[in-house]
Amino acid sequence: MATSPWRNYATFQPSTRRPAAPNVQESAGFLSRIFLFWVKPLMQQAHKQQLNASDVWPLRHSIRADTILERFKAPLQQHKNSLPKAFARVFWFQFVLTGLAMLVSMLCNLVGPMALNRVVTALSDTSGEEEKRVTTAAQWVGLVFAAQVVQALADCYTGLQNEVTAIQCICLLKTLLFRKMMKLSASSRKKKSTGELTNMYTADCESLVRTALVVHQMWLIPLQIVVASYMLVRVLSVAAFAGIAVIVLMLWLNHLVSKRMHSLQREVRREKDKRMKKVTEAFKAVSIVKLNAWENPITARISAARETELHALLKMRIMTSLSIVLLWGMPVFVSIAAFGTFSAVLHRDLTPAIVFTSLALFLLIQAPLRSITFIVSMAIQCSVALERISSFLSMAELKESNVITIHDPLARKYVAKDVIVAVANGEFAWDKDGFSLLREVNFEVKMGEFVAVQGPVGCGKSSLCSALLGEMEKRKGTVFVGGSVAYCSQQPWIQNMTVKDNILFGHPFERTKDKTIILVTHNPEIITSKFITRAVTLDDVGSLVETYRADSQSDYESPVFPMGRDFYSLSFGDSDATTQISTSDGTASEGAGNDEAVTASPVYSTRKKSLSIASTSDSERGRMIQDEARSDGRVSRHVFEAYYYAVGGLPVVSAILVSQMLWQALQISSDFWLSRWSNDATTLGKAAANTNAHTAYRLGVYAILGLLAALMVFGRTVLITIYGIRAARNLFDHMTYSLMHAPMRFFDANPIGRVLTRYGGDVAAVDVQIPFMFGTLAANVFSVGCSLATAAFLIRWKGFLLVPVIAVYLAVGSFYISPARELQRLSKTTLSPVLTHMSESVDGASVVRAFGQVQRFFQTSSAKLDANHKIWYAQVYVTQWFSLRIQLVGSLLLLVVTSSLVFLHRQLNVAMIGLAFSYSLKIAANLEGIIRSLTRIETVMISPERMQEYIDIEQEAPYRIPMMDPPAQLEWPTTGSIVFDKVSFRKGQLYF
Repeated sequence: MATSPWRNYATFQPSTRRPAAPNVQESAGFLSRIFLFWVKPLMQQAHKQQLNASDVWPLRHSIRADTILERFKAPLQQHKNSLPKAFARVFWFQFVLTGLAMLVSMLCNLVGPMALNRVVTALSDTSGEEEKRVTTAAQWVGLVFAAQVVQALADCYTGLQNEVTAIQCICLLKTLLFRKMMKLSASSRKKKSTGELTNMYTADCESLVRTALVVHQMWLIPLQIVVASYMLVRVLSVAAFAGIAVIVLMLWLNHLVSKRMHSLQREVRREKDKRMKKVTEAFKAVSIVKLNAWENPITARISAARETELHALLKMRIMTSLSIVLLWGMPVFVSIAAFGTFSAVLHRDLTPAIVFTSLALFLLIQAPLRSITFIVSMAIQCSVALERISSFLSMAELKESNVITIHDPLARKYVAKDVIVAVANGEFAWDKDGFSLLREVNFEVKMGEFVAVQGPVGCGKSSLCSALLGEMEKRKGTVFVGGSVAYCSQQPWIQNMTVKDNILFGHPFERTKDKTIILVTHNPEIITSKFITRAVTLDDVGSLVETYRADSQSDYESPVFPMGRDFYSLSFGDSDATTQISTSDGTASEGAGNDEAVTASPVYSTRKKSLSIASTSDSERGRMIQDEARSDGRVSRHVFEAYYYAVGGLPVVSAILVSQMLWQALQISSDFWLSRWSNDATTLGKAAANTNAHTAYRLGVYAILGLLAALMVFGRTVLITIYGIRAARNLFDHMTYSLMHAPMRFFDANPIGRVLTRYGGDVAAVDVQIPFMFGTLAANVFSVGCSLATAAFLIRWKGFLLVPVIAVYLAVGSFYISPARELQRLSKTTLSPVLTHMSESVDGASVVRAFGQVQRFFQTSSAKLDANHKIWYAQVYVTQWFSLRIQLVGSLLLLVVTSSLVFLHRQLNVAMIGLAFSYSLKIAANLEGIIRSLTRIETVMISPERMQEYIDIEQEAPYRIPMMDPPAQLEWPTTGSIVFDKVSFRKGQLYF
């Protein structure tokens, strides 16, 4: 006796993954929470094996999607769906605490220039006792070290709070957007393509969240500039106002550039939406594209949209480069104005204490001013994204009042007559302002009736079905549906899951009933949205059900649907119907059907037919859609080489490095020139140092060096922009070509969400992030190399003390890179199911609503969001673990250099001490920047890695083989034939 294939069936197969890790944060001690010791075990595990999602701590209840939505319901209602006001209402306390912590960090940052001034002043004052001067200098060195430690702890706290708040914000936004998508009216849905919705769901939400992360900078940056300017006035007297005037002028120029950037950002968004729309359309209908051999024209359409997008992006990035050079050149212009006024106008001596304290303060102004472009750019993107999201959330929704149910008082008259479906004096339209497509619709359907709606093509049969489901705009009349609905649309829609799960559609497995249905549909195996088993389809049955399946559905021995239910067939004609509804010229009328159809209809057929199917007890057999693969370990050399050649290879990279070296050389030359200028009063005497000719000479050379450095910054930034866009174009075109020429079995195994994530977030990373990350890495490497070389040269044999500190830096960085990379990959692979579910849910929203499964889809969306945000949450803590330790080690490095300078003060002139001290204040931040840049490059290179994965996929046979072309002189045959002789086929490498 054969074993039944259904005996061991379960709707959800048992998981083979490791059980979820406990959330150790809840049980961590006080010190462990402050210094994040509890994070280390996860990082160690990432070095031992590839991380799985189950290895990561579960998400805290307070930041899960459903919890966040519940918290925001009242504020959103109170503030009339204003997102900024709702965010302020919920997060005001965290906002205040984070702002205070960032204020502490800023004040600690101001200690460095103060200490530099006091140390250089103390060591240059030869009139006092040496022991007292050294003690004063040592005390200030210790104060700087303590301030750096406090700043590291404050930065860690603010980083954690900002990121956790960002998780909650983006979770709320995506939840609201998904729920809105599932409730859109037909007229609203027509205005938004799936590509636009995907772009809003990903890029726009990320823009809002990135701005939320730096919202405190909008008041801290002006405050830091004001405080630093006040300290400059204390050092340079009224000459500081000359520098401040230059700052105001440069900010005004930057404002003009930012306005242009704002308009260009809108253009980039529009072009990206158009490109995503074309990509989505192409890959959703990829089987049609391949059937008609449209790969080349479709690829050309996508490439044309991409070129328009890249042209807009290039214009915006050129403006960004101009903004960067304005802000990079600002400290140079400010120094020229301030030192020129101080020396030439006020006839005051420039001393090392004045010069290097001023330079340190200019750096404190320079750092936030550099951030202004970044923050302004994010604020611009945020305003555009907020406008788009707010506009979308205010779009018209389906009205629940379109259809009344048995709970409505108006339904009593229908319930009393056993009417299950009724329309009275109905008038319907697809658009609120459009014409009425259906008018004077009147009919009633009673329990047990089998109804057919018939009429010619385009007469409104499908629209009538949509009206019964409440999908159309009801202008007048009443629609009553007195029970649950089973609906299969004219355009078939299924989810990327097993056939069984598609049939069950969220319901528990009922052995007898569901086995019967699966037998009738003839296919218990896995399907995808590309190949559809067209089972019982209510909207135009004849056009969708294959002949042999229709025969099996009408010949099967037992009823598919129990007695007492109603079956509606919308087709061109059905003589078996007990009741027929004819549609013509926008009207619908009820007529008599065949009285014998009760026993002869397909629903109640009693003819016998035996069916047999193969066993599918193994959960892995019959799978087309496999879990998304992700690489293990470091990003492969192949990916870096592919990006290297996409940029342009050795000539381009050499040009960028040469421009970087020239910029750094000019920057250091200007610093040394300023150092010599500040020492002129000591070496040449005050009289010679204060002559107009000498001042003009020193100031002129310093100005030329500064202007040349600013010019090199602009040239380097433009080079990175142009060739970064070139690399993005090449990778995009290669991926599109490979996907268009991939075999269909690739699309069977990969849902469209995986393709869209690569065309969305991964392409955005290659467009914008990667070029500037490599540029930032190069800048930090050259800056640190020159600063360390200068400091090591000045502190002589004590430079060996820097070696263990740098070794600790490298150890911390290398320990961090592996878990950061693994978590970034997990983040990408857990994001794909979110987008896949969103995309297919939007496409099948009418089916989901008809079956009353909207709440289940809401829950599924929340669960997938939580799975992705669990990885993000882990990334936040791992990153802050690294940042805290890097800053603490940086404080130690600063202590080593500055204490060595104090110890060797007799052997160094004061100008060199001031220069080395000012460099040491930058070394810690730049060293952290190197490791951060390396880590970010390692993680962001996952995007081109994922694109390269699709570039390298198996390709179909070529359309044309040149060596097989007939000679040109031969006449092409006028007739031909294709013969199949004993040919066998199978569907790719599937696991049936």
